[in-house]
Amino acid sequence: MKKISKISALVLSILILNQSSITTISAYSTENSTETSSVKTVGLITLHSLSVQCVNHELAITSRTISNAEMKKIGLKNIIIQQSSNNSTWSEYVTLDDMLVNDTKHELYNYTVDVTPGYYYRVKCDHYAKEKGLFFPDEESISNTSNSVYIN
Repeated sequence: MKKISKISALVLSILILNQSSITTISAYSTENSTETSSVKTVGLITLHSLSVQCVNHELAITSRTISNAEMKKIGLKNIIIQQSSNNSTWSEYVTLDDMLVNDTKHELYNYTVDVTPGYYYRVKCDHYAKEKGLFFPDEESISNTSNSVYIN
């Protein structure tokens, strides 16, 4: 009987220690953001950035999502490229597949996407991290919007 209660106490302790609080705050991304975002803070993502530029008449995306520890998944989710003719009214142009890796960071440098010339473009996405662990691993998602760029 004592063995069962010790095991129950151990499992209960692990479950309690593995819990973390989640607080919603308003925040700006660290680089080139044009909108505020809603952040669920658990401290997994220590740095994030997102920007676009025109490279050889293509949209080039540069992004960083960094953590202090190796994550089960880290990178970008819900990646939407938006298009505008006037740089103020935006519509969805294309959706990209999630870009997630098992590492401490995910970085893109001038990841190019073919687009139609004569429009402004920007990227909206979620920087995402999910920690390793068997019992209730924490995850964090930070929404971000890049600067806009005209592609001619």
